[in-house]
Amino acid sequence: MVCNEGTWCARPPTISVVSAVGSGDCFLAGLMVGMLQEQEPAEALRLAAAAGAANALQVSTGEIDRVDLEHIHAKIRIEAVSS
Repeated sequence: MVCNEGTWCARPPTISVVSAVGSGDCFLAGLMVGMLQEQEPAEALRLAAAAGAANALQVSTGEIDRVDLEHIHAKIRIEAVSS
């Protein structure tokens, strides 16, 4: 993620992907939710990465299990990237 506040990279945990279809859309939805909640950019990125990864654990597109989301969210590392 690159914005006026800085640059970050999200490192989610390894998961067993069932289907990645819709994960990009879920990532974007998570980012928008984080931004609407006025989270710091790095935290909005953490939520976005967790939402995208949680979607990949499901057979259905756009369905996220809250427990999966919370589990993945807690394990995502956010790293600042220097320019």
